[in-house]
Amino acid sequence: MRRARRRSRKGFVRVTDWCIGPFVRIFLLLGLLLLGGCQCDKDEPTPSPAASASASVSVSASGTASGGADCSQPCVEYGHCKPVAGDCVAASDEDCRKAARCTMFGNCSAKDGICVPADSSACRSSKRCRQFGQCDQEGNRCVAKTDKDCKVSIYCRRLAQCTVGEGECVASPADCKAWNSCNTQGLCSPKNGRCVAASDSDCAGSTRCRDLGECIASGDKCIAK
Repeated sequence: MRRARRRSRKGFVRVTDWCIGPFVRIFLLLGLLLLGGCQCDKDEPTPSPAASASASVSVSASGTASGGADCSQPCVEYGHCKPVAGDCVAASDEDCRKAARCTMFGNCSAKDGICVPADSSACRSSKRCRQFGQCDQEGNRCVAKTDKDCKVSIYCRRLAQCTVGEGECVASPADCKAWNSCNTQGLCSPKNGRCVAASDSDCAGSTRCRDLGECIASGDKCIAK
């Protein structure tokens, strides 16, 4: 067997077999792997069934229940913030008051799992009252009950919907005739609660007929011949 000699700094010669070193290191490495490889999983704790169940039904502050209903959007829009049996319900007046529909529709009080107007004062403080004249409570919603409320609404000024009719403000024949768009566009007749050009006679007296030749009623508006 071939041998290598290496001289030390002190002058004596040490003889080593160059083949022994690599084989010894390989056997030592295999032994460490066999002894230590099986220890990797011993210290990993197994979660208990109770802990797993608790995690699966945890509810976040936004109203989201993992594995159940996601109430984040219904909470913001409707005040339905509590997940119950896969659905989202209104559980408190506070949740209703924070919702967008409290400001718009007056639905600021929790009742039977939904948000509703508690009384007519909730309706009068809502945007629906100012825009559409729906200022009085009826059941679980706000409705228009008087011409007075309709006449002060934004839709009366913009669309001539100034007369109460079946819970909402609509345009009457008198409302349409008095509206500026009757003179300019020929929208002088009521149809389904709004003013339209119902006949050629409506268009004939309009400025668009005189200036642009739009004197024929078609599709609820005046068009050119």
